[in-house]
Amino acid sequence: MLSRRLSAILYVFSGSFDRESFASLKGRFRYMALAQKNYSLYRRNVHRLEKALIMRPRRAKFAEDYIAELVSSHNALSPQLEDIHLEWGQHVLEEYFLAIEEGSSLIIDSARQEFTADKNRNSQDRCKVPHTYADKIMSDVSYEQMLNLAKARKSVRWFIDKPVELSLIEKAVEVATQAPSACNRQPFTFHFTNIPEKAQKIASYAMGSAGFISNIQSIVCIVGDLSYYDSTHDRHVIYVDSSLANMQMLLALETLGLGACVLNWPDIADRDKKISTYLQLPDYQRVINLVVVGYPDPEGLIPYSDKKTSGQLIKEI
Repeated sequence: MLSRRLSAILYVFSGSFDRESFASLKGRFRYMALAQKNYSLYRRNVHRLEKALIMRPRRAKFAEDYIAELVSSHNALSPQLEDIHLEWGQHVLEEYFLAIEEGSSLIIDSARQEFTADKNRNSQDRCKVPHTYADKIMSDVSYEQMLNLAKARKSVRWFIDKPVELSLIEKAVEVATQAPSACNRQPFTFHFTNIPEKAQKIASYAMGSAGFISNIQSIVCIVGDLSYYDSTHDRHVIYVDSSLANMQMLLALETLGLGACVLNWPDIADRDKKISTYLQLPDYQRVINLVVVGYPDPEGLIPYSDKKTSGQLIKEI
């Protein structure tokens, strides 16, 4: 009879998860080595702070366990403010210290003093802070329009001989960045080339590309970064967050007149090693997905791919 202990032994000897274990460990080492300049930890703590600010009822004092760490990170990263967009953190911290009465906590007062030491950094307009649902950006896209967009998106494998402009990929990724992400860490990057020879080389590492590889014009490689986490129990988050972002990118590509096809990326050691070497990825980064992109050939065939119904998929609990 199969047991957890037996399955662990079988997988240890098979080496199936060796690369994931090694990547997770390397990620933890890098996470710890970054110390105060750990941008992932910084983003997580800013997000924790803004979540605390929206609680009902809001407590008189909160975040004592991480506010000093957050302020230290903010000050350490601030010289790079223009490069890594710390304005969000600046605004949320200002909102936080306005919300907490001075004298209510020695820990918070100490952090406040450290944060406000640089008077030149104060914001004129705090626009990146929690706001009411009524004040959020509202969409004018109807359900029917959204459903039509989802149905219009198909896996395209035949393209005309025309390079995909980087500016269009930038637009699609801008939409991708709006996808939900655990603690807003966004542990992914999008590696792109519109040089057919390079795109075809990368696609050759995947499964299922052989039949149309000579027609591939461009490719996007979504790469997850395990150095965004200090614990192995978060190792799966790179796959969840990257996939959420990837789906929004696919829908955006459809609105830009581009076709795309997600290539199957199974966990095969030899292929993973080859693509990681080609992309020059450090050990703590892993390829999550490959997306072929191009201008669709109007005469190219696409699969119908009948989908399951909501009735088949929804299980009431």
